[in-house]
Amino acid sequence: MYLGCTGLLLGTRMTVGMFVWKCMIPVILGNTIGGAFTGAYHWWVYVKRGDDKHQQNGQGRDWLPVDDE
Repeated sequence: MYLGCTGLLLGTRMTVGMFVWKCMIPVILGNTIGGAFTGAYHWWVYVKRGDDKHQQNGQGRDWLPVDDE
């Protein structure tokens, strides 16, 4: 994105439409898809797998340790 904006400011033959079509749309789509995969993976590891692990120990969803004094 930096090089596209710098090129526009320095007077290249690229137009604003070309910048949006060739830079911004692929960046937005790539970040959306990558974020969805990352979010799904973290949900699976920390929520789905974490609940299975704690339910086997009889703790349920209460995974914060409590000190009994």
